Amino acid sequence: MVFTDVVHDIRILFSLLRKWIYVNVYLQMGGVILLFVLSYVMPNMQFMQISVAVHYSAYFGLGILYCIYKGRIDAILLRYKYGMFLGSFALSASLLPWKLVAALVGIVFSLILSLIVEKRSGVGLIHLSDYTYTVFLLSYFPQMLVRGPIAHAFPEVNQYLFSCVSFVLGFSLPILFGVIYRRVKDANRLTRFVGLLVGL
Repeated sequence: MVFTDVVHDIRILFSLLRKWIYVNVYLQMGGVILLFVLSYVMPNMQFMQISVAVHYSAYFGLGILYCIYKGRIDAILLRYKYGMFLGSFALSASLLPWKLVAALVGIVFSLILSLIVEKRSGVGLIHLSDYTYTVFLLSYFPQMLVRGPIAHAFPEVNQYLFSCVSFVLGFSLPILFGVIYRRVKDANRLTRFVGLLVGL
């Protein structure tokens, strides 16, 4: 319910701003910076998760700018891909204490990695694209199981190991679920309803 409220608030906000989104790059970047500033200075407002919506709206805005200038941004990332890939990976692995910087570095790392994989991917990876939303939707549960109660039960184990296991399970289990569901989804109304209930 909280996630639904946040997404709803973000959609309303950007629907109201849609006339100004394509004006010019300086206004666009200024708007995104303003959203980041607002996310840090505005008081905590629980009503309809407004504070959370404003916080994530900044990243939502960055995503819109990436879509608008995707060709240019991808060209820059690919030109310096290996240096930026290693640099962003090293910064991410260092567990940066500044949340905003860590998030932006992680976004850059993910973009570069996806572009490198896209250039080298075969047909098998293209088939996996059918399950991207399933991974997005369901990866939270195995990841939080590993990084929550399991990690807290074994504090002496290296946290990087838990991160790796969390990533593998968060990626593989939703795909496995999606593959199985595709085979049984048309079996009866119940299976179709379960798929509809979880967004598949």
